[in-house]
Amino acid sequence: MVGPCPDEWLTPTNRNPGGIRFGSAEIYQVLESCFGESQEREDEMIILDSLVVGQLIEGGSDERVICFVKLPEGAAVGDRLRRAIASEVRAKRSARHVPAEVRKNPPWVQRHCMRVWAG
Repeated sequence: MVGPCPDEWLTPTNRNPGGIRFGSAEIYQVLESCFGESQEREDEMIILDSLVVGQLIEGGSDERVICFVKLPEGAAVGDRLRRAIASEVRAKRSARHVPAEVRKNPPWVQRHCMRVWAG
C-alpha cells in the first residue's frame, strides 16, 4: 500500500482487540528491549522503528493489531522475525497483545509518523 493512511486504520494509543484494552506502548517496550538496535542480533532480527496501529474489523465492532516495522537496509520481514515478535510479546505481555500482522513499513507510514511527530 503506497497511498494515504486507510480510513479503517486507527492511530496509535490504546488498542482494544477482542475487548482487551491495552496501550501501544506495551508492544513498543517489548520491541525495543528485544529487537532494538542495541541488541546483538543479525540485521534481519533488528527493528529500527515501529508503528503499532489498530485496524477496524467486523464492520467496526472489533479491531486487530498491526505492527509496521522499519528494518535495516535490505532486510525483510520474514517468518523467523514474525515468530520471534509473537513469542516475545506473548511471554512479556499476553497472547492478546500479539500483533495479528507484522509488516515492513510502507512509505505512507513514514509520512504519517513524520507529520504526527512534527506536530
